[in-house]
Amino acid sequence: MPNRYYGSFAPGLQNFIAEILGEGLPGLKIVRLLDGAVIFETAASYDRLNFFCFNNIFQVIDMRDCRRAADRESWIGGALSRGRGSPVIGENSRKIRSFRVIFSRENVPTPLSGKLRNQAENRIARESGLRVNRSLPDTEFWFLFRREGGEGRDGPGEAPHAGGTGPGLGLFMKRLTRHPSFDKSLHKGELPPPIAWTLCRLSNPKAGERVADPFCGYGAIPQARLRHFPPGEFFASDIDSRALTLSREKFGGKPPPHCHFDRIDAGQLNRIIPPASLDAIITDPPWGFHEKLPCPPEEFYTPFLAVFAGLLKDGGAGVFLCGRGEEFRAAGEKTGFTLTRNIPILLSGKKAEIFVLRKGATGQQPSV
Repeated sequence: MPNRYYGSFAPGLQNFIAEILGEGLPGLKIVRLLDGAVIFETAASYDRLNFFCFNNIFQVIDMRDCRRAADRESWIGGALSRGRGSPVIGENSRKIRSFRVIFSRENVPTPLSGKLRNQAENRIARESGLRVNRSLPDTEFWFLFRREGGEGRDGPGEAPHAGGTGPGLGLFMKRLTRHPSFDKSLHKGELPPPIAWTLCRLSNPKAGERVADPFCGYGAIPQARLRHFPPGEFFASDIDSRALTLSREKFGGKPPPHCHFDRIDAGQLNRIIPPASLDAIITDPPWGFHEKLPCPPEEFYTPFLAVFAGLLKDGGAGVFLCGRGEEFRAAGEKTGFTLTRNIPILLSGKKAEIFVLRKGATGQQPSV
């Protein structure tokens, strides 16, 4: 039987997610592709997925459509019954000794009656042999409800509910990722690791490349590129000395010898990097929302992009995350880049856009 997973990601990335899953998982079946989440099946176990674009990954125990609010609470009891004997509940490593139950609607914790909570905790405890720990558990079991994603049937290939088409979707799942919430673990303004991984992946990375991040900030992009797509040489720079110090700390204060950290203005990067020598520039430039830009956004981005164009080899990639889409696009057109892909996303509740530019490339793909 294939494993069924639920992966959450930044809204807007669904087509990109579908692409990379298809490339990396032979025999993949995408059950439902949603805004900010994908439900997929594969024979691969969790430790073999090797995708780092997800905020969290869960293994699905039960999935059903829920038409009305009343259906949701009745569904929980049914999901617990259908999950009886599930290896997802019962098989846990020695490191997993405790759990808690999370009830969520549209990714917002939702209170339920004490009776229903106790029913869920007692049933899972019996099935798993784990003890309840509502504060610091080793794993979590989720009852997640979404308005989007229902198809008016009890499950893929099953008959629709009688009397309605019902858009709501209920999922009973076990959380597999164990990292803390990014909202609590990152510095203010720090790029979440899944977004940093996505930006690196969109550059079509290859071993031995020379890559730069001229606005490295807290080091999310250098860390993602060096960990998951090792380059031949990496140049990380920023004008903020404190951010550079914190960026170095991601490598224990001792980055590898082929990763250089420099305090320098991005517009002067050609002082330390030879022209036409970079294969890719991957960065998250200032948006001008938290700190005011010294001039209008288009005027701010244009000089930087002109310098970057001079540093890239012909065909080299520039991957940029920016909250000033219109102004950034105009600056790119002025500086000899060709837009090959752009992906509007929602990041921490704010609209942003990922731009993939090529030096000397021709043609433009539609927005994704």
